[in-house]
Amino acid sequence: MTYFFDAKINADSFIHFSEFCNTCDTPFTMYFSSEGGWEDMIPVFLDLFDREGDRISLKGFSALYSAGFEIFFRANVAEKTILPHALGMYHGAKSSLTYHESGYLSDISEVKKMNNIKNCSKKATELLIKKLPLNGDQRSTILGGGDVYFDYNEMCKLLKGYDKKPI
Repeated sequence: MTYFFDAKINADSFIHFSEFCNTCDTPFTMYFSSEGGWEDMIPVFLDLFDREGDRISLKGFSALYSAGFEIFFRANVAEKTILPHALGMYHGAKSSLTYHESGYLSDISEVKKMNNIKNCSKKATELLIKKLPLNGDQRSTILGGGDVYFDYNEMCKLLKGYDKKPI
């Protein structure tokens, strides 16, 4: 059985993946590519991988960016590989707020949500980069919010050197 995931990390893509897991009772291969998405959905995806991962062979392809990068490396699965031509990109999470022309926030609850995500995301980013074999410049760039890109060979080295102990 095969599941093909080439989507943004969000509630809709999670629902589709979750429904597949609920209807498939055999081991399966998941082809996974994502250019990122909602930071607050990362723990939701990882929870599903924790429950279903013993029967998933995860194959990263095309783009493993941002939230997709984090999910790929942190996913607890039976087997994990990077396919040729796959690229990766990681950075500290980025968020924005919408202001009215009067200078007031559109929705004050967004500030609370963003602060919560910021605190959780920062901790997750710091833990993840400790588990990856990155150099000092790459770590500094990521922690500073900059983008760090990885070609196929670099992605293979990251996967090989990844510390598999749970975060």
